[in-house]
Amino acid sequence: MRSSRALMSVILVIGLLVFAIVFNLIKIPTSNEGPSTTTTMPQRHIEVKSFSSYEELINFIKPKERGHYLLAPELGIPPLVFDVVREEFLGPSNAMVLATATPAPKPIAKEPISYSKTNVQVAGVDEADIVKTDGEYIYVAPRGSSKVFIVKAYPGEEAEVISKVDLGRMIFGLYVYDDKLVVMVSSFRGLLAVPETGKGMVPPPYQKFSNTSVLIYDISDRYEPKLVKEINVTGRYMTSRMIGKYLYLITTMPVIYIEDLNKVVLPVIDGVEVKPTDIKYFEKDYSYVFTIILAVNVDTGDYSWQVFMTGNSANVYVSLSNLYILSRAWVSPEVIYDELESVLLQLIPEDVKEDVIKIKSLDISDRIKRKLIMEVISDWFNSLDFKEREKFMREFINKTAYIYEKYYHEKTIIYKFALNGLNITAIAKGSVPGYVLDQFSMDEYNGYFRVATTVHKYVVSKDGVMDFKTLNNVYVLNENLEIVGKLEGLAPGERIYAARYLGDLMYLVTYRRVDPLFGIDLSDPKSPKVLGYLKIPGYSEYLHPIYFGKNRYLIGIGYDTYENSGMVRGIKVSLFNITDPTNITEVAKLVKEGSAWSPLFNDHKAFMINYEKGYFAFPLYLGDGEGVMVVNVGDGKLVLKGIVKHRFVTRTIYIGEYLYLIGDESIKIVTEDLDHIKTLGLSF
Repeated sequence: MRSSRALMSVILVIGLLVFAIVFNLIKIPTSNEGPSTTTTMPQRHIEVKSFSSYEELINFIKPKERGHYLLAPELGIPPLVFDVVREEFLGPSNAMVLATATPAPKPIAKEPISYSKTNVQVAGVDEADIVKTDGEYIYVAPRGSSKVFIVKAYPGEEAEVISKVDLGRMIFGLYVYDDKLVVMVSSFRGLLAVPETGKGMVPPPYQKFSNTSVLIYDISDRYEPKLVKEINVTGRYMTSRMIGKYLYLITTMPVIYIEDLNKVVLPVIDGVEVKPTDIKYFEKDYSYVFTIILAVNVDTGDYSWQVFMTGNSANVYVSLSNLYILSRAWVSPEVIYDELESVLLQLIPEDVKEDVIKIKSLDISDRIKRKLIMEVISDWFNSLDFKEREKFMREFINKTAYIYEKYYHEKTIIYKFALNGLNITAIAKGSVPGYVLDQFSMDEYNGYFRVATTVHKYVVSKDGVMDFKTLNNVYVLNENLEIVGKLEGLAPGERIYAARYLGDLMYLVTYRRVDPLFGIDLSDPKSPKVLGYLKIPGYSEYLHPIYFGKNRYLIGIGYDTYENSGMVRGIKVSLFNITDPTNITEVAKLVKEGSAWSPLFNDHKAFMINYEKGYFAFPLYLGDGEGVMVVNVGDGKLVLKGIVKHRFVTRTIYIGEYLYLIGDESIKIVTEDLDHIKTLGLSF
């Protein structure tokens, strides 16, 4: 029993070293080897490479994608009959329109009515959401549903569901542009083997992965939406944006190499497999995914695309003219294994070492070599008594401690693309230390890209105990994504919870037991500096600016905590006066005590604000049910207007004098005084 436990300890140590380092994303290799075919992109000093052949793509992937190797039997594909791996997509016939029999009324000229827009990060850059409105109609895709409901919403007393579209697929979000409804959906499709002879097919199941489709509906008649365009793209939906009439969709697909067939599963766009010569990459890295960027003219249905091999995408920022895709850097596990093996060779006896060296000289795959080597070392380890094993373990841990310090350097890679209608151009690539929380940690302003990161600094003591501390940084990069300014070492021991950029100023929330809200001056890109900060109990998860005359404020929504223990007391809404960033003050706050959470903490689109009438709202999940908190906001004032209960509520919008609380099952309509008018069911 002790022998087994000791052996498991060794395996655990090695496994933890490899996986902790690899999956926490450290230092990337700097090798630039790869295909000789290159394309120099205009405007920036960046070289984007492409492949000259399918064989070149395979040779490029094989050494790097060991984590994504698959064998044909795993896919249910007999090697001798494998010809092509392709994707089959659901066709337009699967998108049914279920409309009421009520005829469409004739349009009547009306005075414009104010209504809420999707809460987006960048003005002019729309973001997909599960709810959209044009001021007369509401378009709803309830969570977990495959349907889009169209509601004749105004006036509230006459509101009714007038049509619904059953897509038969998971919905990620909607856009409304003039008389076009754009829907992003996902489905899972299997890899299909197409035999040359038509015989020998292994029956399902096959491995499945995501496909994403863009569906464009003509909604000039809201009672009878008509599907006019469908575009299918391999890969998992990552995000999308819409600038004017142009939709930009980003999907990612794993690079799958089928080892015993020597095949790579390639992306498919609208039923056509992407040619290897149309796949671009920046430089060698350990881990790649296919990143597909699709541009669509929603008016005409025309589209274009680019496929890049990048690191696994984590966050995206989009300005009016540029797209930034961020990826955490990876290190090859083979590099880590080689270092661990070199330490083991120093510690094991000569006869065992000789056996290992013999195995290394065999003409077999690296994977089998490593398996045999571990078996030899395990046999030797199991032959030791308990004290010898313990001594070996201590020595092994001490001698491998440097691996953390050597390789554990978090880094985020930034890829920059210019967007101009249907044109997508890779123009720059850079990196910053640390990891990025979300899209609000990034901003583009006057040609500079600003980004806030959190870094874990690891230290391993002589007795093998690992400890780390966090530091927070702000970096300013030029158009070529070169760091030109930095502010490092903010709030040691804390991490970033929220950020907001306002021109030359940035506001940053970090937290451990109290909430430091930093005001940071970015007016000199080469020399960012802290102007002031405020420390109060709790922390904000979301920040939103609002101005009253010359007075500038930030609305902060998050948690109130007890200062001594750090325990959560309840949901807190704060109003921070940031008119003087050197003297930030909390001028008002509301606390809803008890167990509570808000979808806003994961999705900024859950926040709604009516600047004209001075109130905002967000969904709140309490111990006794769900609802919406509505708050009046004035110059230095916060007043709770009320909490309106509504089951599974996710969004609130306003049209004129009505509030619409939109849940997964129904829409509750209330007046601005929060008096109930009616509830519409969203039947499935």
